[in-house]
Formats: sequence, structure tokens, C-alpha cells
Amino acid sequence: MFDLNTAQIFESVARHASLSKAAKDLSVAVSTIGRKIDELERALGVILLQRDTRSCKLTAAGEDFAHYCKQALLKIEQGHNAVQRYHLAPHGTVRVMALPGMTRAFIAPNLHKLWAQHPDIQVELSPYSFDAVVDAHVVDIALRSFMPEDSSTVVRLVGRSALGIFASPGFLKHYGPIRTLADVTRKPHAALLHNKHSQRSYALAPNNLTHAKADEPGAVALQPVLASSDSYCLLEAALSDAVVTCLPHWLAKPYVATGCLQHLLPEVVDHAPIYTACASAAGLPQRVRIVLDFLHQTIGPRLAVTL
Repeated sequence: MFDLNTAQIFESVARHASLSKAAKDLSVAVSTIGRKIDELERALGVILLQRDTRSCKLTAAGEDFAHYCKQALLKIEQGHNAVQRYHLAPHGTVRVMALPGMTRAFIAPNLHKLWAQHPDIQVELSPYSFDAVVDAHVVDIALRSFMPEDSSTVVRLVGRSALGIFASPGFLKHYGPIRTLADVTRKPHAALLHNKHSQRSYALAPNNLTHAKADEPGAVALQPVLASSDSYCLLEAALSDAVVTCLPHWLAKPYVATGCLQHLLPEVVDHAPIYTACASAAGLPQRVRIVLDFLHQTIGPRLAVTL
């Protein structure tokens, strides 16, 4: 009976012109080789080999059949290699928790670059959570604006985002000029939720616009009319003449260039670090390492924008 195992045996015999060499090549007994060739010849109804005690020679039918066996085995090997790539290539879902503004500005518009190289990786983006613990069962990578306190995570600095105070010309016309940080507190203002402590109290200091304490030198306490971790939410509120607010330079710069926003108090600047945090248990799967590198390469250089 003809099967792939028999085809492999016959191809080896034809290639080596020897039953004993084929037996050594395939690590089987010479008697097994001979029996399989006999069964094959009976099934096909033709003589494939002229054999004696020392050698064997292909007949014309044997040469034709050996050619097709070789081609068939080659196709099967190619198919095997093609299927193996599905196991070797990084694939699967990577769960990322990220700040909304960075998701919209940096991650979503550049995912096509990731998929161009790794089409079998899927990305699941979740909203930023201040108090979420990075758990390999829940999220693979967290983009955070503060150093995680959980010692079980592996943390890498992505870069530092320059922050400043911004308002629209319409806002300033209606509410008057802003010359000091104290002026900010006297007008409708919005606060950037930049770490988990900012949910309880808000303050601005000359070099700390995100997590200052009211007792810091030069700090002023805030009672914002709006607080959000989404920089785009604060941007839209500022563009609508509703608030003066803190924004990342990378987000505000195009609107300053067109005159839709004004950069206020340029001497007041903060450089907020952005980190990635990953669960450290048992190392990182290849797909997670690939997405982690993608985030650093995509976000890091863009954070450095300043006015």
C-alpha cells in the first residue's frame, strides 16, 4: 500500500542507489526497506528497481516515480515550514493600558507600523486607571505618568513630557490676563489628573504642574472646574474659551502656531516622566516585548517636543 512513509523510503533508495544506505539514512532495518519496496511494486504493478545482492538500479518506471516522489516530499516539507512560521512568528493579543491622550496622539495613529512587521499581533487598548495594579492576567503593559509603587513590576522610562499653562485668546479677552500662577486660581481652570494623588488635592508650583502640594514653595492651591486624565478633553475645553489649563507641549504646539492658544507663563514648566510598567513574573512573551519596544520607539521621541 502506498503512503508518504513508503514514498520517503523509495526516494531514499533511489537517491542512494542502495537499500542498505537508505536503511541507514532512515534508521530502519534493511529488511523493512526491501519489504516496503516489494509492497510498492505489487501495488503499482511495475518493477521499480533492478536489485542484486550488492546494488540496485532504477528502471525507467522507477526513475519516473522517483522524480514525483521527490517533488511530493519537497512540497510537504515546504508546507510544514509554512505552518511552522505560525508557531515561530509572534502572535496573540497584547493588552495595553494607556493615557487617553497618548493613545489618540501616538499609539492609534502608528499601529499600522507595528502590524506591517507583525501582522499576527493584536492590541487591546484599555483606559488609563490610576490605582490599577499591573497584573499579567489583566494587562500586559501599562503606560503611566508616575513611578508605580508596586515592586513586582518592571518599569522603564519612556521619556519626559514638557507641560505648560495655556488659554485661548477668547478666554483671556473675557477673563483678563494671566501674569502669575495665582491668577490661574482666580479664573475658571482645569486640572490635569496626572497621578493618583491628584484626585484628592490640586496645586500648582512653578516647576511642578501635576502633583504639587499646596505647602511647596511658590505653590498655589486649586479648585478646578474640570479635572481629567485626558489631555484632549482639557484641550477642547481650552479651545472653547472655557478654561485655562495645563497641557503637554506636544499637544498644544500646533494650536499655539495657529494662534488658537497662547502659551502663558513660559517660565513655569514641568517635565513629567512617562513610564511603562510590565508584570515581571516569568519573563515577558515575545509579543509583549515587541509591543513594548514599539511604544518606546513611537512615544519617546515625540514627548520631547517643546515650545
